[in-house]
Amino acid sequence: MNRQSLSTAVQGLASSKGYDFHTASAEYLPALASTKPTIVMLHPKFLSIEGHKHGKISHSLTLHALQGGAKLSHAERVTLLDTLENDVLDILTSLSNESYVVAVEDICFTPSTLKLSVSGDVAITATCIVTCFF
Repeated sequence: MNRQSLSTAVQGLASSKGYDFHTASAEYLPALASTKPTIVMLHPKFLSIEGHKHGKISHSLTLHALQGGAKLSHAERVTLLDTLENDVLDILTSLSNESYVVAVEDICFTPSTLKLSVSGDVAITATCIVTCFF
């Protein structure tokens, strides 16, 4: 399972939920945060491999989900954070249904403190480990 296949799978799942999707390095996050809602997946980080010609490969994934929230009240921002978390969780659990994915584990959510744009984003960062067959 290469990174491009993993990225394509996440892109399809994010698009089906109405998100723009980008994959990039962390330094490009502010430039990609101009359209909302959006999900930015940092390039998958290789963790480990088992096997030679056939086996399993593990990557660490980081997803940033953003939604505009400049004029939202605190309660509305909290509700929007819950929505973002549920959407990303659905994307990650749906990723585990791909035939080549063995497991999506160690999912962790953090309301993002990154200042990605001047428009008052509501953002959440999700990390997980994805293990795939190759």
